[in-house]
Amino acid sequence: MTRPVYAAHRGGPPAVPPGRAGIWVARAAGPGPQMLAWPVKSGTWTVVVMNADGSRPVSLRVTVAATLPALPWLAFGLLAGGFLVGATVVVVPLRRVSRPSDR
Repeated sequence: MTRPVYAAHRGGPPAVPPGRAGIWVARAAGPGPQMLAWPVKSGTWTVVVMNADGSRPVSLRVTVAATLPALPWLAFGLLAGGFLVGATVVVVPLRRVSRPSDR
C-alpha cells in the first residue's frame, strides 16, 4: 500500500480577498439572496460557496434548475407511444373476440 507524501509550504494570507482573485468562471456577490445563471460548458466543474472575504460562517440554501429544450417533444412522443400501445392492447383482443368462429 502506498503512503501519502506530504510537502510543507510556507504560506500566509492571500494577496487579495478570494472574491477579487479573478479565478472564478461565474460568481454572484452582495447582501441578501443571490441568483447565478451560468451557461455551463462541458468539462469538470466545482462549485465553491464562500464569503467574498473568506470569513465564516457561510449560510446557504440552494435551488438548482436546468433547461432541456427537447423535453416537450420527448414528453409528446412518449405520450403518443403510450396511446398507441394502449389502443393496440385493447383493440386487437376486441377484434379477435368479435370475429365469428368458423366451427
